[in-house]
Amino acid sequence: MPIAHAGRWTRRALFGGALALLASPSFAQDKASAVRAFDHVERIEWDEATGVPTFLAGDLGATSKTTAAGDFFAANREVFRLSPDDIQTTSTRTDELGLTHVRVRQTVDGVPVFGGDAALHLDREGAVYAYGGTVHPAARTVATRPQVGRADALAAARAVLGPVTERQPDARDELGHQGSEWTPSSELVVYPHQGTYLLAYHVRLFVDAPQPANWNVFVDAATGQVVHRFNDLHTFDPRAESSPRATYAEAAEPLAFISPQNGTGTSTFGGTLPLETYLYSNQYYLYDTTRGPQYIRTMTANNGTSLPGSYVTDADNSFTSSTQKAAVDAHYGAVATYDYYQNTHGRNSYNGSGANITSTVHYSSNYNNAFWNGSQMVYGDGDGYTFLPLVELDIVAHELTHAVTSSTANLIYQYESGALNESVSDVFAAMVDRNDWTVGELSYTPGTSGDALRSLSNPPAGDQPDHYSDRYTGSGDNGGVHINSGIPNKAAYLMSEGGTHRGVSVTGIGRAKTEAIWYRALTQYFTSSTNLAGARQGLLSATADLYGSGGSEYAAVQNAFAAVGIGSGSSGGGGGGTGGGTPQWYYETVSYESGHPYSNYTNTTDTYTKAGATRVAMYFERFELENNYDFVYIKDASNQTTATYTGTRSAFWAIVDDATIKANFVSDYSVTDWGWRVSQVAYYSDQPLLASAPDALPLATAPEAAASDEVPAVLLKGLTTELSDPRPNPAAGAATLPFSLAEAAHVRLAVFDALGREVALLHDGQLDAGEHTAVLSANAAPSGVYIVTMDVNEQRLTKRLTLVR
Repeated sequence: MPIAHAGRWTRRALFGGALALLASPSFAQDKASAVRAFDHVERIEWDEATGVPTFLAGDLGATSKTTAAGDFFAANREVFRLSPDDIQTTSTRTDELGLTHVRVRQTVDGVPVFGGDAALHLDREGAVYAYGGTVHPAARTVATRPQVGRADALAAARAVLGPVTERQPDARDELGHQGSEWTPSSELVVYPHQGTYLLAYHVRLFVDAPQPANWNVFVDAATGQVVHRFNDLHTFDPRAESSPRATYAEAAEPLAFISPQNGTGTSTFGGTLPLETYLYSNQYYLYDTTRGPQYIRTMTANNGTSLPGSYVTDADNSFTSSTQKAAVDAHYGAVATYDYYQNTHGRNSYNGSGANITSTVHYSSNYNNAFWNGSQMVYGDGDGYTFLPLVELDIVAHELTHAVTSSTANLIYQYESGALNESVSDVFAAMVDRNDWTVGELSYTPGTSGDALRSLSNPPAGDQPDHYSDRYTGSGDNGGVHINSGIPNKAAYLMSEGGTHRGVSVTGIGRAKTEAIWYRALTQYFTSSTNLAGARQGLLSATADLYGSGGSEYAAVQNAFAAVGIGSGSSGGGGGGTGGGTPQWYYETVSYESGHPYSNYTNTTDTYTKAGATRVAMYFERFELENNYDFVYIKDASNQTTATYTGTRSAFWAIVDDATIKANFVSDYSVTDWGWRVSQVAYYSDQPLLASAPDALPLATAPEAAASDEVPAVLLKGLTTELSDPRPNPAAGAATLPFSLAEAAHVRLAVFDALGREVALLHDGQLDAGEHTAVLSANAAPSGVYIVTMDVNEQRLTKRLTLVR
């Protein structure tokens, strides 16, 4: 049995049409079981390949910080098909909101599963409110004794790469700093490969020529054959030119004496920039020690490939020469990006712990790229035609954000997780350089005015898709990491600025809220294999943490991703299309259904939302319930019942004059039947509204709603015991707290602050069955996150409420 609050049997809605995501019938029962295993699932994403959830949000059970992973996977063994012994906790962190985030990884006999990591999220009371990540239950069968040695695996990896120059350890510089080590590594992993799993060596090789690369090579530990490889050097532009063979600097004596100074420099793109420098031996260095790290320094490769290179110095602390300009921009940008993360998000350098920051300019000759190599940032000068030196502020922010991502979610740099990795860097580049929504506009094609390498507001201008249906599905560019990043980029832009895209309207929430949501999602909810659907879920969870799930911020995330073809929108925040055609019905294929037969004490809700539609409908292909005791209640977005169905009926349509239709299925304590199945949904609009399903087709005949059954009041069992979302949320003054009781009961309704102190008691006494409301007058309460609790029938129901001033 899953971990659950004592006495709770009521199961609330499965929102967002999540069951429509299921395409493979072989996993239908597994997914239905997963939903039923928890008391209250609000959102779900499903991995059809593994047959387990990749995201869950709702009431997922009570546990403790110290035993969260073991408790969760032990209680839900049938859902994930893993045992606690398969899971290792890698970190546990309680954030500034009092929420705890436990990161775990999957292992087989102690061998990690590549990409097999997840995160559990606990509220202040120790209840798991969200899970996200990728695990592989079928990997448990892999034998973990290798038949090939590490040296042979390393040799096989080197052989497949051909003649390359491997990166050597960085020498100690003239200020006494030892550089990075680049020793090749070989680690045993269980590797998902072509629908199965194998024991493999994950070989890491760092290469400087014929072009820079951080190679990940996977060698079958049974045969010694290379099964896959990819380069995770985080570049700005995938079209980089080759660079020559590397050379390396000699060691130097440690620094004897230095002192901080304030200098200036001339930018590559015009103007004078302030610089933090150091004076040493009568020379000024681009070397800042006034912030959290020991240093933020800028070096030059002098058009070679030696890293980190030599220091950029000046005799009068005014860096104005033509060879210094690129260094001026890189140094200023690194400091500005550090300041952004520190001042906006409270993050001390890219790793959160004051890591030193090194930039190297003038890398190679005519090199049309910039990259984060896992240790430092590197910038080419460009060829003067495709690029000028790639050192403008948003490029610097893009590269340094790759380091932030590596230190947090560590998104695997291929396919959708790699596209999300690139998008995160573009999004925060646009937050550091807040003048526009383009990246690389100063460096890219200096002979063409008004363009940029990438545009978040208009990705097709940079040859990127802006909708999931147009995504690149090939293997080039590591599976489209620089291509498909346009899809979440467009969503981020719409979150901030708003607008109508593909018939879905979004009300923007501004840069400040958008950057807060993306940062929290990156650092708390994304994991190494997070795909674009998972990104949406992580962003929704981050939004709920910061602003609640009932406000404009939550609607903005829903609608922004619906506009780019990922998930459904919010009827509260979405808008209509702008097509202006003749309104008609369009249908989509889904699979919503009960168990067959269904269970007693069932209370589930399936929801279909189409932002921009004026009417929506569900087609019940089969319908067999216990007459007058078990019901399907059709509801709109505000949970008003518009029709009730019971007994046995021929196939029929249920229609709601709204953008949302909900099918709330309730069974009583005895006697069941076959159940029901919805095979199609439809919406009424003046144009196709492309969202979660791109295959919407016009209906030949408009659907007609079946008449609602007349149910005697004495038999009506639609009421459930539940605590609904506060309204409004966030609230600046009074907040209304709706709740309902399935039967008369003693109710205690209270409000607690973030420290667990009771700050208001709204009701403590007997109430009749029915719908009720309480009002919290919060004019004197400070801003912050509060927990509303309802204790009834030996169970506790909770909701988050955010108060703002």
